[in-house]
Amino acid sequence: MKRRHFKRARILCNIFATLVGILAAVVLSGVLYIIFGKMIHVNQKKESVSETTTVEVETTAVAQAEENTTIYEEADDGVSIPDTGDVEGYYFDNTVFLGDSRTVALAAFDLIPQANTFAENGIAHTTFMEKQWTDTISGTVGDIFSIVSARQPERIYVALGVNGVGYMDSETFTTTYTAMVQRLVANAPNSILVLEAILPVNESLIASEDGVSNEQIGEYNSEIKKIAKKVNAWYLDPSEAVADETGNIAAEFDNGDGLHFNEAGCHAIYDYMSTHGVYEKN
Repeated sequence: MKRRHFKRARILCNIFATLVGILAAVVLSGVLYIIFGKMIHVNQKKESVSETTTVEVETTAVAQAEENTTIYEEADDGVSIPDTGDVEGYYFDNTVFLGDSRTVALAAFDLIPQANTFAENGIAHTTFMEKQWTDTISGTVGDIFSIVSARQPERIYVALGVNGVGYMDSETFTTTYTAMVQRLVANAPNSILVLEAILPVNESLIASEDGVSNEQIGEYNSEIKKIAKKVNAWYLDPSEAVADETGNIAAEFDNGDGLHFNEAGCHAIYDYMSTHGVYEKN
């Protein structure tokens, strides 16, 4: 009888042990399922976030590219620079400025870098091409074409012409101006070229200057714009920032001689340039 009870007890123990083992396996499986399930869920979530972020970045990049392209497409005539908002802080660092007394004034008021300015009072574009300049940055001494060849600036702004309006006929002006621009392109082929409109005068103060009228300036500006199209340059016209309703220099910007701008006028011109920037060749 004892043996039979002992055998029965051993069987019950084995059954119990088996049940305990099965239960433990079930519990362990559940725990593992929960752990790995969470890991899979987290990984899937990370992948989802990563994919979403990538899509957002790509979408933003595309939108930015389209916006930048739109800026340049907004110019109806294909060459005029539209309002692009404030330029980047480095914009004028590697930009050279070619001009006459009006550009001299911008540098005098520290609006553009002195070292990047090649300008002289009373100079016409024909004389400008012949003048010998000294570039303190590259150390080059020579004509402006040698300077830009050595410097290879990111941008070249040309603000010349007002001193030729009074004595050059349209054909002479256009031929000589075109020659200057073509030589600039040849010597600095990768530079962005910006041809600036001749800014207005106050006709009531310079009436004695034969041929110097805002009507004549407008005609020559039309030629400059055509030249810009011809050489794939940009055209910038800050006149709207400094002219009054009659087309003359606004009184608040005139320094008193009907030709030059006071400090407020120079700031108005600079502000216009700073909100009409270009970062690519036309």
